[in-house]
Amino acid sequence: MARSRESVKTQPVKAADACYIKLKEESIEESAKQIGDSDIIVEATGISSITFRAMSFFGTNGILVLTGVLPGSKKLEACSYCLNPKMVLGSQAVFGTVDASKSDLEAVVQDFGQFEAKSPNLLSCMTTKQTVLRPVQKVFFGRP
Repeated sequence: MARSRESVKTQPVKAADACYIKLKEESIEESAKQIGDSDIIVEATGISSITFRAMSFFGTNGILVLTGVLPGSKKLEACSYCLNPKMVLGSQAVFGTVDASKSDLEAVVQDFGQFEAKSPNLLSCMTTKQTVLRPVQKVFFGRP
């Protein structure tokens, strides 16, 4: 979900033959009726009310990816009792991501190194699988 169909963020959606919702033209609820439960929802507006409404429309083993961030401190009340059982029993996940520069990624590696030095082997206990990212280009773009 994003505000504009012509956003750079819409290009991968179109390439994946996925559904794109322009919130100025249709509501999440209207789209969900047509699409049904979604496996993956990428929320790109950063509007918390939209985020919580989107949580109602992803299915079992579904993932909600948050990529948009708006500044501010507007509060939103949510029914945690409504969300918790659906998310836990449905094995659903919500996570946020942001584009990062090379220097940001290098800083993360340095931070992990400091964490490992303070708490040896703790990171390896939390890591279930490591994957090399090189195959990603082949999977998504059909080239090595």
